[in-house]
Amino acid sequence: MMKLRGCRVIEGHLSIVIIEHPSSNAYDNMSFPELREVTGYITIYRLMGVRNLGNLFPNLSVVRGMQLFKDYAIVVFDCQDLESLGLRSLTRIERGGVRIQQNDQLCYTNTVDWSRIVADGDDNILIRSNYDTRLCGLCPSPQGHKEDGLRDSQCPTDSSGRPLCWDNQHCQKICPSSCGGRACTRNGTCCNATCLGGCDGPLARDCHVCANYSLGYGENRTCVTSCPANTYRLSRRCVTEQECRAMPPPLPTESNQPPPNIRAYKILNNTCVYMCPNDYMEVPTSP
Repeated sequence: MMKLRGCRVIEGHLSIVIIEHPSSNAYDNMSFPELREVTGYITIYRLMGVRNLGNLFPNLSVVRGMQLFKDYAIVVFDCQDLESLGLRSLTRIERGGVRIQQNDQLCYTNTVDWSRIVADGDDNILIRSNYDTRLCGLCPSPQGHKEDGLRDSQCPTDSSGRPLCWDNQHCQKICPSSCGGRACTRNGTCCNATCLGGCDGPLARDCHVCANYSLGYGENRTCVTSCPANTYRLSRRCVTEQECRAMPPPLPTESNQPPPNIRAYKILNNTCVYMCPNDYMEVPTSP
């Protein structure tokens, strides 16, 4: 997993599977706070030794679901040591559902309002066969108690009054209705309309993730609704022609094996593409 160090965006999917006998300190001080976005899906299967996914990915805010795993954007299955998801920064799943199943120690499965996160609604949300929610802890609470002896949660609530949280330390972030569906900061200030998942301020350059396209890099990065003149769309980015042609080929995977005759990225209809679409044929050009 150390290959994820410093990674801000995963263009593709993230799969962490079958790590069954980790050393006792395998995950001590292991965290990837830079990761904000996964464009495909996330699968966590038989990952042992991890108790809280939020410790690994504290700032993951958006899963786009451009590729899905059996119609799901997030799958967490058969992780026997997992006690809470803890994905406190996650506010948006653009496409696909959620499946959280057969995690015997997993709590706080009923205190997340997935309908506020999953763009497709709650029709494809499967949460089953985890730890008995009646035996789990409570959402974060200020000092003091209600008159009936129950702890008074400081977290937002759903329509039934149920507190919403990821674990006993982190509430689910719910943006004010005044934001009109836009993202917001941790203190509830509405983000720029070009933002997705959250922001650090009101400007397009303050977005954690871009709703449409990202232009530039590092401190010069900003979010735009469409790629400006002399730039070309490459997935979620705007790139120059020079940047497009210099782009390294995508890493091959079991499901993505580019034909051996494909040479480089090229420009087609204002987009930067690696493989020619149907009804097109790549023609060799002079060096």
